[in-house]
Amino acid sequence: MCKVNPIKDLNKVRAVRDNMIADNKHRLAFLYVLGNNTGYRVSDLLKVKYEEIRGKEELTLKEQKTKKNRTVSINPTVKEAFKMIDQGQTGCIFISESNRNKATQATWSRQYVSQELKHYAALAGIEQNVGTHTMRKTFGYWVYKTTNNLAKVQKLLNHSNIANTLRYIGIEQEELNDTVMNLNIG
Repeated sequence: MCKVNPIKDLNKVRAVRDNMIADNKHRLAFLYVLGNNTGYRVSDLLKVKYEEIRGKEELTLKEQKTKKNRTVSINPTVKEAFKMIDQGQTGCIFISESNRNKATQATWSRQYVSQELKHYAALAGIEQNVGTHTMRKTFGYWVYKTTNNLAKVQKLLNHSNIANTLRYIGIEQEELNDTVMNLNIG
């Protein structure tokens, strides 16, 4: 598995979403917005049901990896993106539309989502390695950039220590470089 990075340019984050919408990939755009704004892993997001979002203020999922329940607020960005796809349906949002999966109601695969994210990231001019975990890392990165509070990021991502969180969101070297560049010792 290749290391993926957060998207550190908000214009590019939005360009990925906008390109999905322009291609009429509204559910994919919703998944992308949901991942970027909640920090859930794609394996958990793919199981989300319409009724877990519709009219709710929070989304609580049992994380597959940690086996712990995690609750995240549903922010206005997610609510707005949900309006694009909500037509009163019930059940899983990310059901595959392929003929072979229609009968089983199988959800999208991680590979499908990764392939689509790579495609739309390239269209947005993102040259770094992108995958399904990019959404989670982008969430962590922007929570940190917005709050400057690593403890919040650590808690939101369910990490056991801050060193892992720093490495995970790609801040460590960036912050070291910024610190040195901002020195004016004389």
